[in-house]
Amino acid sequence: MVNITFRHMDATEALKSYAEEKIEKARKYLQRNFDAQVILSVEKHHQIAEIIITWEGNTVVGTARTDDMYAALDEAIDKIEEQIRRSKERRQSRAAGDSPKS
Repeated sequence: MVNITFRHMDATEALKSYAEEKIEKARKYLQRNFDAQVILSVEKHHQIAEIIITWEGNTVVGTARTDDMYAALDEAIDKIEEQIRRSKERRQSRAAGDSPKS
């Protein structure tokens, strides 16, 4: 489930569909059900995108602040994907019996 919140800005269908498209991109890493909260806001001249994804007791957060909302969404989802990838690698490493790296 994807929930999109607009703060201090008008909700546009284009931004909403773009955010949903980006969230679906993260599905390839999770391959299971997850909940996503996308918060798009404007503060002075900054466009802020915050994405929170929760699945099976895990939570990852990606936040980006730029001059363009689309660029902020791209940057935030890149951060989310990196966190999910690292989390999966750690889990696989532990399952294989490797000791955690310091």
